[in-house]
Amino acid sequence: MKIMKKAAFLACLCCTLFSCSNVEKKAGEKLQAAREAFKRGDYSEAKIQIDSIKILYPKAFETRREGIGLMQQVELKEQEKTLVYLDSMLQEKQKEVDACLLYTSPSPRDRQKSRMPSSA
Repeated sequence: MKIMKKAAFLACLCCTLFSCSNVEKKAGEKLQAAREAFKRGDYSEAKIQIDSIKILYPKAFETRREGIGLMQQVELKEQEKTLVYLDSMLQEKQKEVDACLLYTSPSPRDRQKSRMPSSA
C-alpha cells in the first residue's frame, strides 16, 4: 500500500512539474509573439499578447514580469508616437490661425475716423 501511495505521489509530482514547465513554455511563446509585434510597430497586438499571458498563465511569474517590462516599452512608444502626431497637428493649426489673423487685421485706413459726416 505504501508503495502505491508513493508511486501515486511521484506521478502527481511529475505531472505538476511537467505542467509548470509547459505553462512557462506556452507563456514564453506568447511573450515572443508580443516582442515580434512590438518590433513591427504593431503595439495593439503586442498589448493583446501580453494581456493574454496574465490571463492564461497567471503562475508564469518570470514571463509575466518580462511582459510587464515589455508593456512599459509599448506604452512609451505609443506615447512618443502620439506626441509626434500632436506636435505636427499643433504646427498645422498654428499656420491656419496665422493665416486667419492676416485676413482679419485692420488696414491703416480702417483705423481712421469715418469721413462721412454724422447726421447729428
